[in-house]
Amino acid sequence: MQRPASQLCYFLGPRFTQWLYSAETLCRVTPYQILNYVAQKMLELYSANALVWAMHANLGNEAALLVEHGFRLVCSEDQAASLCRRNLENAGLGTALQLRLDVRLDQPDEWPEADVVLLNPPWGQSYERQRKQHFDLAKLQLGEQSFLELFDAVRQRYGSVVVISPARSVRFDQQRPADQVLEFTKLRILFYKTLP
Repeated sequence: MQRPASQLCYFLGPRFTQWLYSAETLCRVTPYQILNYVAQKMLELYSANALVWAMHANLGNEAALLVEHGFRLVCSEDQAASLCRRNLENAGLGTALQLRLDVRLDQPDEWPEADVVLLNPPWGQSYERQRKQHFDLAKLQLGEQSFLELFDAVRQRYGSVVVISPARSVRFDQQRPADQVLEFTKLRILFYKTLP
């Protein structure tokens, strides 16, 4: 399905013609303007030169915008690895970040060094199958573990975490209270700075 340029610009930003995508990967993209708000809030909460691990980097567009805001990036992705690598290299960002497309989430001893972790997991069919207000990100399965288990392990190790979650769902921040929250029509962004 061909998407209109205005829709691609909304999702991918003004340089949308540089990005390679599929229908599946595009539906996982955080819209460009929302990601600008996220990056600005991250600059307020974390060091401007922080090393951010974008664990689910998808197309790489989120990583690219964070680099433009001055963050250093470690980028990993298992489901869209080839698109992610090509997009980031095409954008000339190969030297601005580390591409760690081989990271296994079930092997914490392989996880990269980072100051902040960006968690934007693929919600996939588990989100689409049910009434959205009952979707529970905490129960989303990522391989052998739930998102809640992954979040707890990441928070314990790194402390500072940003979670991108659907607004119409069970509130993840009721299960794990956040330090700051940004609310949008379709997304809720949770910022964790201090350990529980």
